[in-house]
Amino acid sequence: MAQIMLISRDRTTAEQITEHLEMHQLNVVSETSAEAALAALKQDASYAALIVDGALPGIDMERFIGKVRGLSKMPVVMLTGTENEAEVIRGYESGADLCSAKTLPAGIFTAQILALIRLQERVQSEEVRKDALQEIRGIRLDPVRRKVRVHGKEKKFTRKEFDLLYFLMTHPEEVFTKEDLYREVWNEEAVGGMATVVMHIKKIRNIIEERPAQPTIIKTEWGVGYYFTKNEPE
Repeated sequence: MAQIMLISRDRTTAEQITEHLEMHQLNVVSETSAEAALAALKQDASYAALIVDGALPGIDMERFIGKVRGLSKMPVVMLTGTENEAEVIRGYESGADLCSAKTLPAGIFTAQILALIRLQERVQSEEVRKDALQEIRGIRLDPVRRKVRVHGKEKKFTRKEFDLLYFLMTHPEEVFTKEDLYREVWNEEAVGGMATVVMHIKKIRNIIEERPAQPTIIKTEWGVGYYFTKNEPE
């Protein structure tokens, strides 16, 4: 069960939020001060989100959120007293990911929290995928250091060769057209870019394939495109 930290001295608001979040299988841990919340986060920062009442007395919200960011990447939601534009803007400028008025119906507020949690989960999943070492068919790719080893030997790749190899390795067995690859790696529409893709595929094959003219790692689906194979040829 995911945990939400709630910091508020407004008992009515806290009870309403807790009731609705718990209806969606979220466990709410309540604190009444920024100091207590930070102490708790230092012990356990594995919360799905933090909700803080912007009306807490004696709190520098920007400084507080900065300290939270040093402990966790979870989204921070600030409760505002009203929907006043200046108040909401101050909340976002303090570093909040979402500013929501206490007058907002609890059901809508809960839906916002659930959407934030889903977004955070997707972002974290993508970060893990991007940071993870990729190793297939004797090719070991480190996306953080941008290094590639082929059967234990480090090989040199240009920036786009690396990006293209990384994209194919992280989508094994998926066939991509030249247009798809150009769009994904060069971040442009493939107007005149297909020859560039072919050239880069050829250069990568010359480095990673035992027999580049008869590739078994980056293969061609004739009439369609290219794909990275996970399995050794039979």
